[in-house]
Amino acid sequence: MSNYKTALLSTLFLANSAIYAAEPTQGWYAGFFGGVNYTPSLNFNFYTPNFNLINGGNSNLFLPNGLNQGRLQYQDIGGNAGFQIGFRCNYFRFEGEFLYNYSGYDKLRINGRTLPRSGRFNNFSMKGNTTLAGGLANAYYEFYEDGTDPTWVPYVGLGLGYTYMQNQLKYYYNDYNLNQYYNKISNSYAIGQAIVGINYFYSDDAAVGLDLRYATTGTLKHSNERFAVVALNVVFNYSFDEGMY
Repeated sequence: MSNYKTALLSTLFLANSAIYAAEPTQGWYAGFFGGVNYTPSLNFNFYTPNFNLINGGNSNLFLPNGLNQGRLQYQDIGGNAGFQIGFRCNYFRFEGEFLYNYSGYDKLRINGRTLPRSGRFNNFSMKGNTTLAGGLANAYYEFYEDGTDPTWVPYVGLGLGYTYMQNQLKYYYNDYNLNQYYNKISNSYAIGQAIVGINYFYSDDAAVGLDLRYATTGTLKHSNERFAVVALNVVFNYSFDEGMY
């Protein structure tokens, strides 16, 4: 009786695996992605106001006004989203991607003084963000055995492209925006990314996945560093091609 139950369970398991296994459709596909990101801190040049002239000279910041280099720390979690259109050929995928990334400022340190994020009831504070909007060409390699019906498909990828970056910074005194001291810097940079992830194919034509992406720009024009971001994304792709084979 025990052997009969074991055989029955094995048969059901194999049947269930066959039902949900899928073979990725070859040809054109499109999709979208979104997730959270982490942005490491970096050095950056900012225009700072003469804080000693604010509040009747009662400021204790003693920061030089004009262009100064500060250490910018980002908030723990940012966001990113985008869409892609690509072509699958055997184990390879080639795609074009549009990316939008948002990273909010947490604190700015200049000359040993720290300006926290606005809303924390400090005398002087700041609020700002870095946004990216760009396009990349990506190439992926998918890991599965030829002739099988894979359900879970790991993949790795590389991408190169160009992005438009904008940095915005506002200063606050007692949570009131000092509009005359608004900073806005915009530039374009080359960008590259490395990707590792896994897809779940719930049909031949559709897959949902999870991947980790590390992206970095060229050296910033107002810094001696590169802007980098690590993103964890949920990805959805759907094939609209009848397939090559």
